[in-house]
Amino acid sequence: MINYSELYSNSKKTALHHSFTVQHPHLFSKSGVLLQADIITYNALMNSCQKSTRWAEALHWLQRAQDRFLEPSVVSYTTAITALRQSSQWQLALEFLDKKWTLPTYNACITAVGAAWQQALCLLESLEGAQLEPDAGCTGYCFQCVFFSPSSVCVFL
Repeated sequence: MINYSELYSNSKKTALHHSFTVQHPHLFSKSGVLLQADIITYNALMNSCQKSTRWAEALHWLQRAQDRFLEPSVVSYTTAITALRQSSQWQLALEFLDKKWTLPTYNACITAVGAAWQQALCLLESLEGAQLEPDAGCTGYCFQCVFFSPSSVCVFL
């Protein structure tokens, strides 16, 4: 199980902290009433971190949402996986499959593994166990992993 807070704490020393990072995400209405942040708010925070390649902060916001008893969505998981992929943390990305078994999370994980083409093929094979049908995205991403990997032998499905 991933301990997002621990990952965030350990990487805090090396991560850049920007002034727009919100410590307590709340929204204010025009009348000044405090509104509680929902999963969409946390997804937006994660997306901002993902776009600026701050994977540890993206995972931190995912953990904060879960700490507030918000159910992460497919968007939450794919955003976290994408942040990990962009930072070459694909091994951590694979742990999300235990949480959300959907084609978008599989596609995100397959793209995250990159040149580890054997892992991409294993993910494609494991779709059957998750009772999911591979789509063009899954097979296309696997083909890219195999085709563009210098160490692969191009024997594909």
